[in-house]
Amino acid sequence: MKEILTYNFGEEKKLELIFTKTEEKVYAYNEVIVKYIDNNNEYLLFKDFAIETFRILVNQFENALKNEIIVSKKNFQKGIGYEWVIYSHEVAEGNFDIENLTDKFSLWSTPAREGYASWLYNSDEKICLEVSPYYLWDYDELKENESFQSFEDFIIMYSKIDCIEIARETAIQILDDGKHILNSIVY
Repeated sequence: MKEILTYNFGEEKKLELIFTKTEEKVYAYNEVIVKYIDNNNEYLLFKDFAIETFRILVNQFENALKNEIIVSKKNFQKGIGYEWVIYSHEVAEGNFDIENLTDKFSLWSTPAREGYASWLYNSDEKICLEVSPYYLWDYDELKENESFQSFEDFIIMYSKIDCIEIARETAIQILDDGKHILNSIVY
């Protein structure tokens, strides 16, 4: 049976976790799909095993509710995703000495051609969810009939998909649901 957990962040914005329950049980290796929906636009944020999805969810939401993943506005003026794209590009170019300042904010991500990255953090004691695009051509070949965009052009035009504030009550509900499912997972 398909189960959908939906968390609304206003009239047109929501997070959906879609997974399968078998005889009311969630198995560790059942697939979970996580989507962010803004109006009629859907963004794939994660597609992995239930155990991985809910471990990440519980860990990050616990940290956010304790105000432990504070973002430095000085370091992240254009968002976490912007800095991650720069870091990822540097690594693709062979610079392995660069520090990844975005790691602790990572919520879910997908391979670049499949979806988007998501970040959870605290800003001014608020809980924020950021959804961001990837630069496609660092680790992937240009597809037939695809328009190429240089990294320099991409970074100049960079824009995060969205950044929303999650109400504390909603974050608590997401955490409670995540803990309940994580604690009931069957191997």
